Amino acid sequence: ADNERVLYYANYTSELRKAVVEDKVDVRGYFAWSLMDNFEWADGYRPRFGTTYVDFALGSDWQAPHSKNLQPTAGKQWRRRRDSSCWLEALWRGGALLSPSGPDFRGCVNSSVFVRSFANDAHPGCSAQISLGPAAKRGSAAGGQAGSISGARAARPGGACDGISDVTWGPLPATFSGGSVLADFSEIG
Repeated sequence: ADNERVLYYANYTSELRKAVVEDKVDVRGYFAWSLMDNFEWADGYRPRFGTTYVDFALGSDWQAPHSKNLQPTAGKQWRRRRDSSCWLEALWRGGALLSPSGPDFRGCVNSSVFVRSFANDAHPGCSAQISLGPAAKRGSAAGGQAGSISGARAARPGGACDGISDVTWGPLPATFSGGSVLADFSEIG
């Protein structure tokens, strides 16, 4: 889904490397444009060239000067990394160019990395578990995979879980997309 952008960055950084190595150009930095999908003065929110996808949850804003039905709405705006973001990370971490179609680059992680138990450092001995439901259809509003998070916390503030007096919580509905999790933890404090 992000192949053209990955190829663009691979080609650009390859040529940048040639300039440094072959032509001895003094390059001191490189800034990929753009980190996130954003507002473009001439085109509004339609062009999407960020390495991070932003679901602006476009809707109506009667106060907007134009395109009143294509304005970001208040609330949770889902963000998720695109493969180009993960390719750039692999380049920066490894210090070497990777072929976007080679065996060393596999794209971004998928939601299955979350399916396990997690320790809760705020409450020693307590944990949370994540489970995933079926994958969402492409183009769905949530843009990800539904699942849930449940766990336990200590009965006393600042205490530890003992397996007897623990306060269980959840399951909280959650949406997973790549390495991103969207969940409202406000009800468990």
